[in-house]
Parts: sequence; structure tokens; C-alpha cells
Amino acid sequence: MFGEDLILGYKKCKIDDKHRLFLPKFSFSEKGDFIVLSEGDNGIILLNNIVALKQRIANIEKSINSSEQMKSLELLYLKLERLYVSCLATSKVDSQRRMLIPDGVYDKHAIGDSVILQGCGDHLKLFNNEESHNEYVKKLNNSKI
Repeated sequence: MFGEDLILGYKKCKIDDKHRLFLPKFSFSEKGDFIVLSEGDNGIILLNNIVALKQRIANIEKSINSSEQMKSLELLYLKLERLYVSCLATSKVDSQRRMLIPDGVYDKHAIGDSVILQGCGDHLKLFNNEESHNEYVKKLNNSKI
């Protein structure tokens, strides 16, 4: 199942005429998986398994319920709200490991006939072109951690 195993890898993937994305083997996607398309930073689209996303929401809600400091509560509510607002659409994986990219997402993010998928542990990052992927990697490499 998508997100159950460690998702690592990089691949340029085709988009067909019906805006279906062919997910690579390293995504471990299976027929029936529900994928949530969310808006990340700098126009990057995040692909998360809905089960993993529900768990993330439950963890934030648990933190809200156990927090006693008002500042912490406000930050947790804000984090939860940002997570909800970032969700653009859901898509179900078919038997050929394809998922539909809805027209609104396809148009807004200027997606063409291919995209770059980057595995990021429990999710994928979708870049609409190689240049945006390279900029993202360069930014990561230049960050001071």
C-alpha cells in the first residue's frame, strides 16, 4: 500500500490525455489506494495516502487535547487548519497503478505530459517540470541544518 513502506526514488512519469498519472513501482501504490493531493510550498504537490493523512490529523488532535498552554494550542490549531486547507483533491489508484489528476489541479499547476515524482519517506512530491525539481534540490542542499 502507498505510504506503508518507505517511499524512496526519483522518476519522470508520463501523464496521459485523460490526466492520469502512472505511479512508479517505488511508490508501492495498489489498486484502491486513496491518494490526497495537497499543495506544498512553491507549487509542489504532495501525494499522501489518505490513511496516513488521517493518522497525522489524529496525532495533531491528540496534541491539542493534551496541551495546556494557550500558545501551543493556537499553533496546533493553526497547523491543523493549514493541513485541511492545503488539500486539493483525492484520487483513487486503478488496477494499472494510475491516478487521475483533477482538471483544476492540472490547470492550476501547469502540468504537461510528464511530471517528476520524488519519494519522501511516507509520501511523494510531484513537480510539474525538471527545473522546479532541480530548484527544490538546490534549496535543500544549500539549507543549513
